[in-house]
Amino acid sequence: MLRAARDHARSIDLERIWGRIDATDTGSLPFAEHHGLAQSGREWISALELAGAPPPLPPPPGVTVVSLAERADLIGAAYDVYSECLPDMPSASPMRAEPFHEWVSQTLEGPAALPEGAMVALAGDAVIGQAALTLEGGEGTAEHLTCVRRDWRGRGVARALRSAQIAWAGQAGIERLVTSNDAPNAAMLAVNQRLGYQVVSEGVLVEGRAQRT
Repeated sequence: MLRAARDHARSIDLERIWGRIDATDTGSLPFAEHHGLAQSGREWISALELAGAPPPLPPPPGVTVVSLAERADLIGAAYDVYSECLPDMPSASPMRAEPFHEWVSQTLEGPAALPEGAMVALAGDAVIGQAALTLEGGEGTAEHLTCVRRDWRGRGVARALRSAQIAWAGQAGIERLVTSNDAPNAAMLAVNQRLGYQVVSEGVLVEGRAQRT
């Protein structure tokens, strides 16, 4: 399977591949390293059972949160925020955003997409944050990915986006939300914990060239 994944990555001109291993899986990390994938970081997986979720928190002053399903005119600006944030994620090599049409397909149009739960944060007319929400492994579980512009981080925007998604997901019949954050990102872990999330597992990130040398 790894060989097939590498062959496919090369066929679409990707130079590197990455993967996630459960930290309790003692066999998979040596396997990955043997095949040219090196440990590049660790992440926490957190989960929130919506049956016991706290009420949504209000956004910070001057900020509003709306759904991209209601404001399609903001899709381009939301992608710009995503593109700005992705290189800031800890990685052995810089991460970059996929092309716009691929991001739209995955976030708003694909079979796992939940466009009504995709939120943007506005300061006036400017998009300062965006959060995708996609189905994960079944209809009862969905996963967050939250991005905030650099000059707005640490001001409650990520918390407002996730809080809005929690409220929407509860009304939509979703039972559980999951999210991951890199181990160095203590600020996002604190946001998750304030919203009631519990760490359920630790993952090891591995990365290497698509073509093994």
